[in-house]
Amino acid sequence: MIADELSINLGTSCPFWALAHMWIGSWQGLFAESSTAKLVEIGWLTGTYAMVWGVSQLWTGHLGDRVGRRAPVIVGFFLLAAGIAITAAGRDVSLWLPGAIVMGLGMALLYPNLIAAMSDQAAPLIRGKALGTYRYWRDTGYVLGAVALRLIAQFAHATLPALWISAVLVAASGGWLMRDLPRAAE
Repeated sequence: MIADELSINLGTSCPFWALAHMWIGSWQGLFAESSTAKLVEIGWLTGTYAMVWGVSQLWTGHLGDRVGRRAPVIVGFFLLAAGIAITAAGRDVSLWLPGAIVMGLGMALLYPNLIAAMSDQAAPLIRGKALGTYRYWRDTGYVLGAVALRLIAQFAHATLPALWISAVLVAASGGWLMRDLPRAAE
């Protein structure tokens, strides 16, 4: 029974993690190529995103321990999608910076809690294998994301469609997880 539940959970969450990384793995390159942002501004945006993500994880992991994993993961996906949409709607740093902050908060909610949810669901004897499978799909998302976004941008002759497609896919991932991620005894 536990193995069946684990396969459902891995099958539900791993592809969505890859979709989240579709955006994150290549946004700096998209900015550099498509916008009027200077290299210093791109550095500030990337650094802001990473700082908000990293610092916020200090409380979001604890939050998941207190309220359960499901809500932070789902809210995290929706915040990530909102941050991508804010960034796509912006034409300069005045919207890109808030977009980076929202994306950082979204990633801080989903990053520690999604892997913790996998760990919670895995029986101790198969936990290492289950988390290895999860990490494989999570990390594969970086490569798949960079290639997919590049192909979309190349086909469209613009990077903006790639950003909007990412926002839609990440939001759809949050919706799918809202429907399929089991409610554990939290």
